[in-house]
Amino acid sequence: MSKKVLLNQSRLVSLVRQIVEKFEYDDLDYMGAFFQIFMDWIRKNTPEKIWSYPIGFLIKKYSTPFLRDVTGNDIISNDNDDHEISRWEIDKIVKSAVRHGRYTLPSLYSEEKFTDKYKKVIPAIIENLELPDYVEVSFEEKEPNFVTVKTLVLYSNMLISDNVKRINRSSIEDNITKFLKNYLGVELGNPAYGEVQLSVLEPELFGIEGWIKQVLNKEIKKTIRSWPEARDLKSIRFEPSSNGGNMKLVFTDYRYQKRSALREKIKSYFEQLGFGSKIRIEI
Repeated sequence: MSKKVLLNQSRLVSLVRQIVEKFEYDDLDYMGAFFQIFMDWIRKNTPEKIWSYPIGFLIKKYSTPFLRDVTGNDIISNDNDDHEISRWEIDKIVKSAVRHGRYTLPSLYSEEKFTDKYKKVIPAIIENLELPDYVEVSFEEKEPNFVTVKTLVLYSNMLISDNVKRINRSSIEDNITKFLKNYLGVELGNPAYGEVQLSVLEPELFGIEGWIKQVLNKEIKKTIRSWPEARDLKSIRFEPSSNGGNMKLVFTDYRYQKRSALREKIKSYFEQLGFGSKIRIEI
């Protein structure tokens, strides 16, 4: 027995907006939809025998009344009585028709969330990435089948880890894509076609601001500047990365021997802190 579901106006508007704005249909989808809308309008509103005329002739003759009836003022203004539809307007016309309730775009969109369907498999997908324990990966899905993968690199944990590797967005995406296709048979692409849209974000260094403020600035830089070898040190610049970072030392005295001596002492200092050679020092 079928069940009738009543939608209030706000919910209906929300669903229409989701279809029109969220989904990215192909140009061919919009073209097919346009011809369905236009030919149906010709049949209902004109005496023309639609298959007796070239479609271009009908578009040229009826563009203005068709647009006023189907799209309101979305495409043409009230004072424009001589408008001819161009191919560049097709998608806008279809989207307007959908918003005005004159057409519903076909969709294979599923309300079932990917993260619910594969809840028990996602941990295996993440484990298959073989990432260090200082990396956290999460799957987020605010709307069904629009899946975002976030990667957090716990910066302070990474610096003292013995298993450090560069965390690359492309390799994470390739690994997840292959797993979904080869083991789960998941089709990636447009949710309107019943597929999953997968977005893998760039890795984020978690806790880096706090580490720079509390550890780098207040402890490490302070210690380095207290050494006699740092007397000619002008500034310390730091650029973090997912596998450490680069420290650039700027001097007022450019003699290599002095610069090299300070670099070696900093390297030894970082070894004592447990950083190893993860932070590269440039002079």
